[in-house]
Amino acid sequence: MILAIDTGNTNIVLGCIENRKIRAVARMATDVNKTDYEYAVGMKNVLAFAGFQPESFEGAILSNVVWPLTSTLCRAVKLLTGLDTLVVGKGLKTGLDIRLDDPGQIGADLVVGAVAALHLHRPPLIVIDMGTATTISAVDAQGRFAGGAIVPGLRLSMESLSGNTSQLPRVSLDAPAKCIGTNTVACMQSGAIYGSAALLDGMIERMETELGAPAAVIATGGSVVYGAEAMAHLRSIGTVVYLRLTCENITERLGDLHARGVTIKPGWTLRDLYNERCPLYEQYADIVQDCDGLRLRDVVAELQKKLKG
Repeated sequence: MILAIDTGNTNIVLGCIENRKIRAVARMATDVNKTDYEYAVGMKNVLAFAGFQPESFEGAILSNVVWPLTSTLCRAVKLLTGLDTLVVGKGLKTGLDIRLDDPGQIGADLVVGAVAALHLHRPPLIVIDMGTATTISAVDAQGRFAGGAIVPGLRLSMESLSGNTSQLPRVSLDAPAKCIGTNTVACMQSGAIYGSAALLDGMIERMETELGAPAAVIATGGSVVYGAEAMAHLRSIGTVVYLRLTCENITERLGDLHARGVTIKPGWTLRDLYNERCPLYEQYADIVQDCDGLRLRDVVAELQKKLKG
């Protein structure tokens, strides 16, 4: 089994991969102040919660955009598993033909995103990763990484907007009923949701023109928005799976909401957000899987049964 580590500016995602299949996924908060021993303990705990022990792994690979953490995380993996970690970057052969002015400048996250997208779908491709920054990558019809664009992430933009103005509040990232807002909150939500959608639509159209052909679009990342319209679209093109947890369980897992990038309406609690979102997920889910009291391994096994059925 391979331990795959994807380090972003906000979260570190641990993936347990066996025979090219993802057995489990777990998240930790990114913190440049933590030591290798602290990360080793944290990894051990979240992996044990998922039902895996350090000796389960025979290899490890790291994709990292927070460069000060590279050596720290490699040492943490060594402490935990005794394994040396492959680091995505210069010298690692991925099979991706990178057509940039300086291929050495490409971020590891863009490399692994493009490689994964090519594994899922034939090119040309446009890969959108909506995290702290939103990256838009173009892969041409020959499977070559042609380039892309980087814009401030949705949450980062909204935090900057509310943090650098005196009268604009923090708002939840919900799609308003219409584009033309009639109050401050609705106007901010319209700009965030419909503005971001228009930006992506425009960038996709321009990139397809430069690629010379329509492209399959693959979107991922912590800020991919799940409003009613988005979920209806997702359901029309695939299977929507809802992993159901109690609010108490989610509260315990999330910890510090601000550090985890959870945006909530002023005066709201996580319970208010939970009560608002759950009916939406219940409405559009093709498969509902209860997760309380189950290890990640058990959840995956149950989902496999439901998807095969």
